[in-house]
Amino acid sequence: MSEIPLTVALVVKNEVKFISQAISSLLTTCPEFIKLKLLIVDDGSADGTYEYCKEIESKNSAVVVVRNPGKGKVAGTLTAFSQVRS
Repeated sequence: MSEIPLTVALVVKNEVKFISQAISSLLTTCPEFIKLKLLIVDDGSADGTYEYCKEIESKNSAVVVVRNPGKGKVAGTLTAFSQVRS
């Protein structure tokens, strides 16, 4: 069976208390036949969310972190759409 590409985008800001659970859930529950890419767009977090996500990115090639500081959730979503290829 061939892999099906799927990109999941998370637009986050100051979510350090919850982001690890969201990332873990996405990465561990995805079926094997789906080639998952997790795109995290950070909207200028000040609580360590960005740094935490960058640490995950350095350990997992399926995770990509983009910084889009102070633009808001809608702009973050548009940034995610511009980055998505699947």
